[in-house]
Amino acid sequence: MTRFHVRAESAAGERVSFDADEAHHLARVLRLGPGDVVQAVDGHGHELTVRVTEVGAHGALGLVVSRTARRTESPLDLTLVQGIVKGDKLESIIRMATELGVCRVAPVVTERTIARAAPARWPHRLERWRRVAKEAAKQSGRAVIPEIDAAADARRVDGVAAAAGPRRVLLGGRDKRPRRDLARGRRRAGERDRGTGGRLQRG
Repeated sequence: MTRFHVRAESAAGERVSFDADEAHHLARVLRLGPGDVVQAVDGHGHELTVRVTEVGAHGALGLVVSRTARRTESPLDLTLVQGIVKGDKLESIIRMATELGVCRVAPVVTERTIARAAPARWPHRLERWRRVAKEAAKQSGRAVIPEIDAAADARRVDGVAAAAGPRRVLLGGRDKRPRRDLARGRRRAGERDRGTGGRLQRG
């Protein structure tokens, strides 16, 4: 069964609003309209049964028939800090990470990053990455869409790791061994990893 994704703030009460993309899929692809009943998820782990009441070019509306919590998400709060890679490879990484249950993807620019888009293109790329995550969540049956951060300098990785919790693993580009305790500080990490590949950009 096709599940539509709606924003949590758009489904907080008895009425649900679908954005233009979801409304187009509902009306043009599935040929559904007022009176039809569909399933939707709000991105926060809830599944809704919705009766469509109105469909337009810029969105659709419906009434909530039932609301249940889906118990399909991993109990692990996983954050992937991923270096920017060439071409559209990051889209594949986001897609696979979403399917595997990651809750957040934080793209970073490291000292080894080759693909450096012009500043004006970053908002477009972020929009594309978030769209990929949304589609992957739909296809894999997830009720939660991972957060996709805007690309930032790798020096912010310590803050991301600190917020992620007590267990962390760092994988370098050449050295495939896991390195733990990332948040203990870049200085200690640098001493421990001296002579290995995959170094993060130092401040």
